[in-house]
Amino acid sequence: MAPRSKISRLPAALKNRIGELWDAGATLDQILQALGSVDVSRSALGRHIQQREKLVERLRRSREIADSVVQNLGDKNPGKTQAILIESLHSIIFDMFSGENADDAITSLQASPKGMSMLADAIHSLARAQRLDVDVRADLEKRAREKAEREAKEAVTQAARQQGLSAETAAAIMAGAFGVQK
Repeated sequence: MAPRSKISRLPAALKNRIGELWDAGATLDQILQALGSVDVSRSALGRHIQQREKLVERLRRSREIADSVVQNLGDKNPGKTQAILIESLHSIIFDMFSGENADDAITSLQASPKGMSMLADAIHSLARAQRLDVDVRADLEKRAREKAEREAKEAVTQAARQQGLSAETAAAIMAGAFGVQK
């Protein structure tokens, strides 16, 4: 494993400051000047900024993909849509933090308020998607249960009429056997 860069060993406050300056449009030389006596080379700073930009771009792309999938699939198959999104986002986040460049990804993310915000949004979207998936499944189960109860009630009522049973007897059978109330 490659040694950690000098920038990755800097305190979080300095890495955040680098990210803020870059986001504000500062050049590498201006950032180096703002860091003052911190022992960081221009090339190390350039590599750090490149890694940070790659991370931000990957987060932006993954967010666009997730938004696109949701818009294109819509309500066609909500359970499947949610499962795809959840699995995709899990994979992206896992890949980002478990590969060879995991330390650099974490360092870049720590130095990038915008990148951190995008990751937080992605995680929030993931949690919301999981919750929506649970809600959709619960709604589908409720609908299926209600349909089964209606069909059972109709079948018992029809069979009771054919057998000459009263409506009260049919209702009692439904309540006892299926828990269906009139």
